[in-house]
Amino acid sequence: MSAPPPTTPHRPPTPPRRPTRWLRRLGAVLAGLVVGLLLTEAVFWFRDDGAFPHVNFYRADPDLGVRLRPGATMRFRFRDNPTTDIHVNAQGYRGADFPETAPADDAILVVGDSQVFGLGVNDDETMAAQLAELTGRPVLNGGVPTYGPAEYEAVVREQLLARAVGTVVYVVNMSNDFFEDTRPNTERHVVWDGWAVRAELAPETVTTFPGRELLYRRSHAFYALRRLLHDDAPRPTQLDSEGHWQDLVGLGATAENGDDDAPNADPDLRVERLRLDQATVDADEAVDERLRAAELAQRGARDDRFYLDVDLARGHPGDILGEEAAEEAREIAATAALIRRAVRRRAELIDARRGEDPVLERALRTQDQVRDQRERLRLRAFTPADDRVPSTLEARIRSVQELCAAHDAELLVVALPLDVVVDPGEWAKYEAEPIDMEPTRALLTDLVGSAHHVGARAFDATGALRAAEPGAFLDGDLHMTAKGQRALAEAVAAALDEAPPLRAPIPGLPEGRSALPTFDEWTATPEVTVRGSSAAHCETVKVREWLRVTCLRHGRSLPTAIAPAEPGLDTLVLVTADAADLIVPLAAGHEVRAEFHWSDRSQTLTVGWEDGTPVMAFGAARPAEVPTRASDERADRLCACHQEVVAEKVCRNHLDRYAEWPECEGTTCQHAFGALTDECFAAHADDCEALLHCVQGDGRAPPECAAGEVPVATVGQCFAACDDAHPCASGDCIPWQGGGVCAGATP
Repeated sequence: MSAPPPTTPHRPPTPPRRPTRWLRRLGAVLAGLVVGLLLTEAVFWFRDDGAFPHVNFYRADPDLGVRLRPGATMRFRFRDNPTTDIHVNAQGYRGADFPETAPADDAILVVGDSQVFGLGVNDDETMAAQLAELTGRPVLNGGVPTYGPAEYEAVVREQLLARAVGTVVYVVNMSNDFFEDTRPNTERHVVWDGWAVRAELAPETVTTFPGRELLYRRSHAFYALRRLLHDDAPRPTQLDSEGHWQDLVGLGATAENGDDDAPNADPDLRVERLRLDQATVDADEAVDERLRAAELAQRGARDDRFYLDVDLARGHPGDILGEEAAEEAREIAATAALIRRAVRRRAELIDARRGEDPVLERALRTQDQVRDQRERLRLRAFTPADDRVPSTLEARIRSVQELCAAHDAELLVVALPLDVVVDPGEWAKYEAEPIDMEPTRALLTDLVGSAHHVGARAFDATGALRAAEPGAFLDGDLHMTAKGQRALAEAVAAALDEAPPLRAPIPGLPEGRSALPTFDEWTATPEVTVRGSSAAHCETVKVREWLRVTCLRHGRSLPTAIAPAEPGLDTLVLVTADAADLIVPLAAGHEVRAEFHWSDRSQTLTVGWEDGTPVMAFGAARPAEVPTRASDERADRLCACHQEVVAEKVCRNHLDRYAEWPECEGTTCQHAFGALTDECFAAHADDCEALLHCVQGDGRAPPECAAGEVPVATVGQCFAACDDAHPCASGDCIPWQGGGVCAGATP
């Protein structure tokens, strides 16, 4: 047998090699990276003291551009300035949560941008927090970085709707608010990972990934890397959404020189008025000439009576008119009744030819245009001369003031200057060539003036901050330090203790109102129905909203007095030896009551309303309550001037089968009217024509209002301005054109 083959010892198969060592190595590398990143983050965190130099908790808002994230916190530090802590409340504003309710005259809302927000100071060092300490009142900090005037107003509206606020402090930051008023924040800033960046510099697209917000918002090391990468990138020296030092200087210089181009530098009113007087005559004559031509074409022959009616329609009581072209010339006296009849016939002829006579249509349009120009010219005469230069923010301030007034809140406007305006020495921290910023003070002056003009309190904070220097502003930055915030808070508290300025009414006519009708308008308007007026020998005329009741002397029955139950701002009463005259504006639904007195009786005039239509009537006569007319030198003087200038006559026209002729008894002041005011009689006592223009408010001789008075355009007279803080010396303060005027007795 052969020997068995040798055997090979059995070895188990080699197991597959495991990647443990590589995993350990990879894990070690990753751990090292994490530790390295954490150490790097820690180094930069400690270097930055856990702070960032910009707010990084914004969220996008479609209306305001940005809002602050409710509940957000961060540490803030800029350059070598102290590190501060920022806390955002549940409402998305800095500081403690806003109270849900507060007494209406207690809470203060402060709005503004990063200066009000308090960038660079702690929560308890902001102006709002220190104002609360000084006043003992709850103060809401509504300041948000990046906001401008439009956003301030939006915050005011939002908070006034949400809670009771007694005072709004509106802080205008000179550094950018004058540029940002007309450009909303939605066009200026975009939110990028919690940061607010200029719209021009924002990326067009953003790549999202898990942890991106944490990396971009919280990592100090990553922020340092981004700064390193972007510091060398070219950046525009000035963006479209930003302002610049030179822009402010230019705006200030323009404001300083604004008086030369003031909007109220009107041309000579007298020359313009003379031009319009002639234009009125020409326009009226063009209409009348067309009516004569149309009538002649229709009849085929001249109608002398028609021609006389055309002339009568533009006549005055007492005028003697003749039919000069007639074969047998006649004369006729223009009485109020004849004039009104002629006006009515003329209007009927015009209405009948409307749409059929292009020449007449053009003449009527010209007539209307000239009348509109005359009315605008009249209103210009009652617009007070305004030699101030309005701020570019005046419209915004007025809007905020009206918003506050609607919610029973008062407004305080603070004009906040730049640090280099407060102290030119601040230029040193910017390492920039100093620029003379003094012209920019005009912007602050105009802002304060505009705020006062609309009735708001206001002050320029330059003096308060100048007194706090040195140390009122951060190093290398324009924001205020805690010391500067304190100085501003003290100035605001002091301003709140002062009485607010008087808010003057806005010049012009209230909506739906018109100016007092002229003598020609009263004369040329047909009478309206007032029950009992004919028996009382009273003429009743209504022009637009104005009712005029003129009760004439008749035989031995002499008018002695008129006593309106509620004499209003533009109620006019004139009692002369020839007539008693009442002019009062009618407002739908508002009843009017006036006592008319004669030497032999007294009657009550009432104006009620049915379905929007005035119903007017004289009551039954009763025994005379005022049997004699009180002596009134002004009424007598006005009567004499009317007789001299207007030369109104009391005439009758006699007619028999052979002739017609007028008979006049001399001059009268039956149709005189006007306001017996101090200003008119003091200025024009010896000039009858000017006196009539003044008391009738036609703008030809407007009264010169004394200090504290304003012109009321409806009657063209001066009244004392008033408000709650500036009560009337006599009479009642009634609302008028956004302000108030003193009334209670006929002017």
